[in-house]
Amino acid sequence: MRTVIHTALATALLGAGPAFAKPLPVEELASITPWNVNWANQSCVLLRGFGSKEQRFILKFERFAPGDHLQLVLTGRQLGKLDQTKRMSITYGSGGYVHANDSAMTGELPDGTPSVFITSTSLAAVPETPYIQPTITPEQETLIREISLERFRNKRIVLKTGSLGAAMASLRKCTDQLVQSWGLDPVQQSQLRHGPTPKSSPGTWLRSDDYPSVALERGGQSIVNFRLNVDATGQVTDCKVQSSYSGKDFDKISCETLTRRAKFEPALDAAGRSVASYYVSRVRWMLP
Repeated sequence: MRTVIHTALATALLGAGPAFAKPLPVEELASITPWNVNWANQSCVLLRGFGSKEQRFILKFERFAPGDHLQLVLTGRQLGKLDQTKRMSITYGSGGYVHANDSAMTGELPDGTPSVFITSTSLAAVPETPYIQPTITPEQETLIREISLERFRNKRIVLKTGSLGAAMASLRKCTDQLVQSWGLDPVQQSQLRHGPTPKSSPGTWLRSDDYPSVALERGGQSIVNFRLNVDATGQVTDCKVQSSYSGKDFDKISCETLTRRAKFEPALDAAGRSVASYYVSRVRWMLP
């Protein structure tokens, strides 16, 4: 059993393959719905359908706080039978950077439609310096007009999104309002010297023996995206599940345990004063 708290983007730049590698067959999918932004209480969701009504492919971006980090959920029969052990890659824009996603988890909808959950991705180019979070500008987002997915049924699926500029602008507006709904000033939070700093490795906050027994018996797995409210003294005052999959057992144990074990140095504002803020991350509850 493994529980993993992700605190950095799990993406890496793939090197070019051998010159003699045979190109993958390409399936292009045009959009069949406009972008739909869901302004939820705990997250912001950007959703769009591709393909056809009979063979609909759904792309969903989810963001849990301001920044460049995104969770990506893909659903469609075009994905075919998926192998979770194989690395999946995504390219944002024609000729853009290739992101390899070791953080992908596979699953199915109740009707058997294949789904992929990629817990951490960004539209930005992968930085050369490790542990530096990638950034992207609104101008760069405007230039992205397609998303390519590889290693799905040994083919390349290209989603013809059109410019992502307006869609990502709506998502940024949504996350600013999200922070405001938590009782915080979005401008102040965007100008922090640093956010709450963990006093211990987040990977130690949850352990294998915390795995919910009921879920263990039925072979359940889950992704739990959470937010910890941290006051000006560094104390965790609340835990909210922003999005989760596979049941409330994981939600309950995640928040109860994180509230008890997570310890922080407080966030500092632009003037160096301790202020209330938040800490956003996720847990992947996985069986071998």
